[in-house]
Amino acid sequence: MKLGIEPTKTDVLVHRLRLMAEAGGVITKDRKRTIMEAAGRLSELDEALKILHEHNGGDADEVN
Repeated sequence: MKLGIEPTKTDVLVHRLRLMAEAGGVITKDRKRTIMEAAGRLSELDEALKILHEHNGGDADEVN
């Protein structure tokens, strides 16, 4: 779904999520855990995507 804004790059999003988790404040332990887990999964998925692109010659989005 397009919201009319450019999506944040994954590495920037991961960094911001981790900063939010470390900031503390009113973030509960459950929310902090969720933020850290989301950041970790995004990192893992981004790395997996890079590997897939390498194995597919970098043209995984190209339609034959």
